[in-house]
Amino acid sequence: IGGGITSNAAGSHTGYLGFGTAQAGSLVETMNLSSAGNMQIDGTLSVDGTGNSYVNGNLGVGKTSPGTRLDVSGDATIRAGAVTRLYMGGGGGDNFGIAFSSGYPNHGIFYQEGTPDIVALSPNGGGTSSPVLMADSNGNVGIGTISPTTRLSVTANGSYSIYAGSARVGNVADPVSITDAATKSYVDTS
Repeated sequence: IGGGITSNAAGSHTGYLGFGTAQAGSLVETMNLSSAGNMQIDGTLSVDGTGNSYVNGNLGVGKTSPGTRLDVSGDATIRAGAVTRLYMGGGGGDNFGIAFSSGYPNHGIFYQEGTPDIVALSPNGGGTSSPVLMADSNGNVGIGTISPTTRLSVTANGSYSIYAGSARVGNVADPVSITDAATKSYVDTS
């Protein structure tokens, strides 16, 4: 254990407290506490106990200058327990999600609380205002639309609203509009 005063100006004192271990015959500092309240640990940090632990400020994992509350450089893993969840937001009209890149904040998967609540997939940068795919809390899904009024609402982007190729579309209701799909039996009887 070592320490010292680095500055002793009138009314202002700065210093440090260092902890170290002997390695190869010399003392190697492994932890340093400065009078400014900064702590540096070289090695493994283990927090074990039954109380709460917190970081007031930004926490960097693999980063020396974190720019956000949690700033991770590299891969991150959340291990599965009985139930594994990642919670975000706090209610009250929140709009939050997972952006694919800080340079493209509207490219990702987003949740917007409202009437109805929506979850949006937006690889095109539309966020929740013009996603490629969205689902709402009423059970409706929209492709190319942000206001689905049925279980599946598709807005055309080209010649076809839904193109099935050589596959079949089953359980089609009787048409009510000239642009509605019809079954073979309906066409044969009309």
